[in-house]
Amino acid sequence: MKCQNCQEEINDNVKFCPNCGTETDPDDTVRKVSLICNTCGGTLTVNEDSAVLLCPFCGAKELILESESVEIEKIRNATHKEIEIEKIKSEERLKLKAQEQKLSKEEQKDIEKFKKGKLSKFLVVGLVISLLFAFIFFFNSYIVAGFIAVAQALCFSVAWMMGMRIIKDRSRHLHTIFAIVGVLLFIPAFISYGNNMLYVADTDWNIIFLKDKIPQPSSRKLSIHRNSDDELWIDVFNVTKEDYYKYVSDCKEMGYDNEAFESSGSYSAFTEDGCFIELSHYNTAKEMSLRVELPAELSELNWEKHTIGKVLPAPQSQIGLYKLESSDRTSVIIGQISKQDYFDYCDLCRDQGFNIEESGFESTYSAYGPDGHKLEILYTAGNQQMNITLIYPFEFVDITWPNMGIATLLPVPDSLSAKVVSDYKWSYSVYVNNMSISDFEKYVQKCVDAGFNKDSSKYETSFWADNSDGENVHVTYHGNNVVYITITGSSDKDYLSYKR
Repeated sequence: MKCQNCQEEINDNVKFCPNCGTETDPDDTVRKVSLICNTCGGTLTVNEDSAVLLCPFCGAKELILESESVEIEKIRNATHKEIEIEKIKSEERLKLKAQEQKLSKEEQKDIEKFKKGKLSKFLVVGLVISLLFAFIFFFNSYIVAGFIAVAQALCFSVAWMMGMRIIKDRSRHLHTIFAIVGVLLFIPAFISYGNNMLYVADTDWNIIFLKDKIPQPSSRKLSIHRNSDDELWIDVFNVTKEDYYKYVSDCKEMGYDNEAFESSGSYSAFTEDGCFIELSHYNTAKEMSLRVELPAELSELNWEKHTIGKVLPAPQSQIGLYKLESSDRTSVIIGQISKQDYFDYCDLCRDQGFNIEESGFESTYSAYGPDGHKLEILYTAGNQQMNITLIYPFEFVDITWPNMGIATLLPVPDSLSAKVVSDYKWSYSVYVNNMSISDFEKYVQKCVDAGFNKDSSKYETSFWADNSDGENVHVTYHGNNVVYITITGSSDKDYLSYKR
């Protein structure tokens, strides 16, 4: 090698140049360039990175950073290097292109093989069958089975597109998995369909208790919801629109024509002795809903001996039936009541103070009394009966609003006179007293400000909304200055750690 300082030829294993004493490094790899001395014309080889040339022939020194010969040599070397690099890159591009062409040919072979294979044909047939079943299920109102069939169709179509490489299949067998899932979905689809069909088997009409009170339908495919000696509720299948209108006509001939209400798909009426029938027809499903109620067996009421008699005036008729008497309400049927008797009784209740937040229509009346009782009256002219329901007021107490748990997400209402309905770690419900309609509106706004503004809806005096974490709040004006507030979350969350 040569000394980096004086360019004297020296042995590779020496540490210092014997000519100038400069330390050498055998491990250094130095790039050399050939130059001509501008003074004596001698040819010499120098380090490419040297700044000063020392000619060994004439001893002349020259600043070679600015030497044209050095620059030319460096450009020549750089150009050669770039050519070599570009040559290597070009070879690599050709290799990659060849590999891509090879892969493309293999992929095309796989696509052709899949297209001609049994799996492709099976997926297409499965897609057509699942779409056909989806249409049949939805048309016959088998909603769950219909959605399962749609999921099948999606599985088959995705599997086919993966096989055709329209959708990239990272795993070569992923499209097979989708096909298997599509096949397996036939099981829940037909189970759901079969569960529906269980309810529409041929039924012997003789098992119907009230068979003598109504005409027999043309179809024997029935779904029985209730079958007793005073009430019948069934669904009749395979009933066309013409069958339905024929059945309505048969009911009218049998005496169901008092207080009749009729529309394109429904009919309701009473007989003279008070039997009630209600029909509904769903043309797309070819299904008819049929409900029959016999009039209640009425007897002497003994009005004054019951709790309701201490709150409400006695009706004109004392023939009736106590349907319900519990700790929170009483419901009683009054028979032999004319329409005028109904209006007169509503006036009696008004005179006794049941005129707070009153609402009255042709055959219904509701209002609150001075002590917080709620009165609801329903009159049916077809059987000349009046149904009176008296709802007893809540017993309110002063409460402390929770300072831990899910209720801490709610704003505290202005009034704490309340009745707590439920208090669990994931839900809280309460009726709050002394809150007017205006107070209800203000509290709803507080809930919105507290973050309950997602999927919100408000209808008249009711408000529903979620917060960002999925907890749901429901606020409604219950009536008579009472507001109902409830919040519900997830039973999996630890709301006990929530603090106000």
